[in-house]
Amino acid sequence: MLRVFLGFSLTFAVLFCQTEEIKQSDKQRLALEKGFPLFINIDRKTVGKNPRNLIFPIQVRNISPETSIASVKILFFGLDFQKKIIPIEGQKTPELLCVLPNRLSPGKMDRCTLGPISFGADLIELRIHSISFTTEGNQRHFLDEADAKDVVEWREAPRKQ
Repeated sequence: MLRVFLGFSLTFAVLFCQTEEIKQSDKQRLALEKGFPLFINIDRKTVGKNPRNLIFPIQVRNISPETSIASVKILFFGLDFQKKIIPIEGQKTPELLCVLPNRLSPGKMDRCTLGPISFGADLIELRIHSISFTTEGNQRHFLDEADAKDVVEWREAPRKQ
C-alpha cells in the first residue's frame, strides 16, 4: 500500500512541474503575440536572516525569432506597506536600475543582478517603473508599468532558515 502511494506522489510531482513549464511558455508566447520581443524572469532572494537585505537575479531573454535587442534598461522602485517608495540604505536616490548593454540575438539571454540591497524599511513590492530597449535600426522602445506585466514573471525564492 505504501509503495503505491509513493508512486502516485512521484507521478503527481512530475506532472505538476510540467504544468509550471507550460504556463511559463504560454506567458512568453502571449508576450510575443502582443509584439514584445523580450521576456524577463526576476527572482527575489533574502540575503542572510534580515528580510530587508535582498538580492534580485534578473534574466532577460530575447523571445523574438528574428529581431536583435540591444541596451535593455529596467527601472525599479521598492514599495512599503503604504505603497510609498522606500529609500535604499547608502544611496541618495531610491531607484534601482538593471542595465544590459550587450546585444541579444534571437533566442539568447543575458543576466544582471540587483543587490545585495538593504532597504530602509520592509519591502512589500519591487515595482517596475519602465523597461526600455533598442531593436535593429536603432529603434527605441519603452514599456510602461502596465506593459511590463505582460513580459515579466516574478518568482519568490524559498527562504533559508
